Amino acid sequence: MKNVTKVKVIGGIGNQLFVLVFGLAISENLKTKLIVDDSIIHLGSNKSRKMEIANLIFNGYNIKYRTSKLKKLLVGHFKFIIFLNKIFWKLSKLNRNVITEDSLSKLQFKFTQGKSFLGYFQDWFYADYIHERNSSFSIDLVNPSINYIDLLNKANQSKPTFVHVRLGDYLNFPEIYSILPEYYFLDSLKFLDMNYNSEIWLFTENFNQAKKYYPELVKKADKIIDKEGGLSDLESFKLLSTATKLVASNSTFSMWAAWFINKKGFSAVVPISFETKNSGYQLADERWDRYNLDTRVIIPGSKLNSRYLEKKRDFLSKF
Repeated sequence: MKNVTKVKVIGGIGNQLFVLVFGLAISENLKTKLIVDDSIIHLGSNKSRKMEIANLIFNGYNIKYRTSKLKKLLVGHFKFIIFLNKIFWKLSKLNRNVITEDSLSKLQFKFTQGKSFLGYFQDWFYADYIHERNSSFSIDLVNPSINYIDLLNKANQSKPTFVHVRLGDYLNFPEIYSILPEYYFLDSLKFLDMNYNSEIWLFTENFNQAKKYYPELVKKADKIIDKEGGLSDLESFKLLSTATKLVASNSTFSMWAAWFINKKGFSAVVPISFETKNSGYQLADERWDRYNLDTRVIIPGSKLNSRYLEKKRDFLSKF
């Protein structure tokens, strides 16, 4: 099928969004239909991942989602699925219609119809490019729960400052990830609201973990939303993205919420790096308010978009 562009999602909600907007940027220029599939999603570190973004509505776009039939047949047999996926991954790289992420940097590379793409594509350029073409680009939930609607209404009335902390699997891989220090959150709250006039809503996976590692932050919180609160991960993400003030954690989950918040002209503070050990991994855009963990200084976002324009020229040259 030459009139399609296909992307394969991997990882959680944040990583899936990166893959999706990359696909949208390609399909917009090629005038193709975008197909998003989950055939390699279990190759990530969390074997229970599923394609979450299929339950979101991306306003202005008609996207086709494709769920692996083989995966449905083998639910619960994760080791076998991983074994098969590794074979499929290697075979797909041999397919001339499948493009891996490192291929994009080659000078002779050109985007063409009928290709599939493998990778994480973690670059805000693609999201910014889609937003430039469609300034009303936004997301909605397919079937929001009553609990979500109630919390959204309360948030719209009280305009709380949202804080998202990431612990969970970061604690399970201490050799790879470092959790953020509590002073990051407290300093960032002070920056966003000098007088602490607004309520503070704390989003966390596990209340007891948050209380153990961030006791002062928990004390300041007026409301704590964790997995026991009845919200799905998508609902928590969508609620975070509606904030007028956000302190984000070192996760693509809340960094994406920060992207939506910044695009609406509101305020979000993000860590300048992800604190991933043995890696310079960064997703903090220079146009955002970024917290330097070494100096404990918040670097105000720059209005300059020269980097974006340079990337745009390079991107469009590949068509």
